[in-house]
Amino acid sequence: MIPCKKCGHENLLTSMFCHGCGVRIEVSYAQVATSVVSNNAAQRDLSILGWGRSAVSLASFLLICALVLRYVAVPNPPPAYVPEAPDVALFTGDPAWAAAAAIPPADAAAPVMATADGSRLAWRQRHGVGVLSAFSIDFRPLQVAQKTLQAAQKPDGGFAGDDAMCATALATLALQAWPANPEILAAAAKGRAWVDAAWKTLPQRPALARALAAAVLADAQTLSDARRQQLGALLVDGSSPMWQAFLLPLLDDKRRPKDVIALQNKLSGQLWGAWFGLCAGQPIEIDNSFLFGDAAAKLPTAEERFLWAQVAWLHPVAPEEYATTLRGWAAAAPIKPDAATAKACGATATTALGLLVATAPLRVPALQLSR
Repeated sequence: MIPCKKCGHENLLTSMFCHGCGVRIEVSYAQVATSVVSNNAAQRDLSILGWGRSAVSLASFLLICALVLRYVAVPNPPPAYVPEAPDVALFTGDPAWAAAAAIPPADAAAPVMATADGSRLAWRQRHGVGVLSAFSIDFRPLQVAQKTLQAAQKPDGGFAGDDAMCATALATLALQAWPANPEILAAAAKGRAWVDAAWKTLPQRPALARALAAAVLADAQTLSDARRQQLGALLVDGSSPMWQAFLLPLLDDKRRPKDVIALQNKLSGQLWGAWFGLCAGQPIEIDNSFLFGDAAAKLPTAEERFLWAQVAWLHPVAPEEYATTLRGWAAAAPIKPDAATAKACGATATTALGLLVATAPLRVPALQLSR
């Protein structure tokens, strides 16, 4: 297009006179070039617009064809007929791999000397070698300790001490800690039978005797509901707080006392706080330095070692240091228990607690606390 110099009307490139005012149009070469470029750009824009319209039209057509084919030309298939079939039992019972790890709840009706194949003691008997071998623990000191306890056991199953119930229950707990062979299992059964026969004398015995007697039967899953209810608050009244606290995880979750404030008031410190948290199935808060070997080396009594060995096993912060510490304790001569335990339980107390400490990973597998 060529603009008129007089009126500014846009005229075709081939025009000689302005269609607006009629004057003669004077055209320069630059105006012709500019007009040609403008015309070409306008034609290109029109072509692109046309192509776009064609593409949209084609897409719309294809979409309509697809909808017609989907819903008109090809109808929906009829629903599939699936005949009913009875449920198929995949397992008639627990598979072998599950039965090996399962720890059933205590059977209130079980006799004192019975240990079912799936019981806690049977689990220790089957898996004790494997678990303790994982820590490279030397079995020989443990076997010597077991033979020492067997030799000290009286024909009626009891053990000597200032309080025979305390001595027998603690020694039997140690025999149950790792019943590696039928002879040890039988010795533990004799000890439980003695405790069972002397149970009626518990009201006249000290609080430590009650706690240990309950612990040895609960450990073997033979503490009946009737006896547990008979003891009632005496299980957690704080009269023998340490061994009452050690009893807690040996009871299955439904029978484990929830209100243990009397024990918590008497057993303070990081390790005991962690212990009660683990028994309650709650997240625990503890300064992890208490679970390292340096802290363990400073513990003055066998009972405190026993606590550390269980907490550090169930809350594995430093597994290598745990293994080293446990291996050292198992190989060395055991340290003495506190004065009250030593006096009541007699000459076998140190040996029994040494066994309990060295076999702590077998006492309460983590699975038991989660049940």
